Amino acid sequence: MASIDDLAFAPPTEAPFPAGTSPFRQRGAAYLTDLRYLDAVVKGGRGAVIEAIPDARARAFFGRRFHTSDWYDAYPGVQIEAAAARLRGMSFERQRRATGAWHAEDAIHGIYATLLRMVSNENIAVWAPRISSLYFEFGTTTTRVAGPREILGVRRGIPRELVQWLMFASAGFVETTLRLAGARAPQVAFLDVTPDGRDHQRDLVKVDVRLTWE
Repeated sequence: MASIDDLAFAPPTEAPFPAGTSPFRQRGAAYLTDLRYLDAVVKGGRGAVIEAIPDARARAFFGRRFHTSDWYDAYPGVQIEAAAARLRGMSFERQRRATGAWHAEDAIHGIYATLLRMVSNENIAVWAPRISSLYFEFGTTTTRVAGPREILGVRRGIPRELVQWLMFASAGFVETTLRLAGARAPQVAFLDVTPDGRDHQRDLVKVDVRLTWE
């Protein structure tokens, strides 16, 4: 069993698919929110970050107009976040957690505002990790109540080189969602990372997580 901090799960220096062709995809809504976040926190906004991506095809990928409900190659998302982390002088983990938190703030002031006022923290904690299924076309998430203010979850079917990109952002999203709902000190802990087969010639893994709050 491995740790999520292992280098094997770090963002790749080169994407395994030419930009725009990967079968592992995320929804346009996720890209649109990512780009708004970069506009807000990086000097020069998204344009500066795109220019900092070493891969010319990935830079060209971001020249398109993204549509909320359409699906797009996820790997350029890793490349633009790695470039943003370098420009901001921070770790990739910190960048991705902050991006996930931004997504939560964006959602709370939109479609989920009413929901947070109507359901318990426990229900939110069970539901929030599963929200990734709306934004990512690959893999599945399951959650269960393990005890008072404790949720265990499993995210399956993640390409090895997308693990940190996906899970760090998910942690930022979940912790911020719970905090905005009134929970104290929410924390996502990554447990085991284990093999989960192969798909499209990529090694897949599953990640066990624990979510707690006071």
